[in-house]
Amino acid sequence: MQIKNLLVSVTGAVGAVAMPQYVLQFRQSLAVNVQVVMTKSARRFVTAYALRLLSGRRVITTMFDEGGGLLVPHIELARWADLHLIAPASASTISKASGGAGNDLVSLLCLSCKCPTVFAPSMNGAMWANTLVQRNIERLADAGYYFIEPQQGLEVAGMEPTLGVMPPPDVIIKYIKALPEKAGS
Repeated sequence: MQIKNLLVSVTGAVGAVAMPQYVLQFRQSLAVNVQVVMTKSARRFVTAYALRLLSGRRVITTMFDEGGGLLVPHIELARWADLHLIAPASASTISKASGGAGNDLVSLLCLSCKCPTVFAPSMNGAMWANTLVQRNIERLADAGYYFIEPQQGLEVAGMEPTLGVMPPPDVIIKYIKALPEKAGS
């Protein structure tokens, strides 16, 4: 799949600490334009300034983009994007999306994007294996959303090996490039 405009939603999973490097690689190898949005929880792990430096664009952090030039961010960004990537996708974000919630910018984007939406989950292995999380993923997959399987690796928060680690940028890029051209959610 060819992508000019990549919308990256960063959520409050510990994997967010690595997102500046991911954004840089997405910009170099995947899309001409990378627009980052962040949840409030994501800002506990990574700064909007770091992501702005590497994306080359102002990072949007609320559904009310006061002073940023977007009248209705979730509508304008949904129209702009060729692909919406949620990375890292926390269990909370997956749950909100599965239930159709629209109480923050990322969940509103899940509802309003007509382009493909790809989730790159990142969470504790016990959370990843939880039946409720798996049901939410199945529900979203059935609705046409895409999921990149997390990998086995060292859980940053607990420093233990676990299944639930977000794949490296090259794996995400390869996955996205392999999507069919007419993919959509």
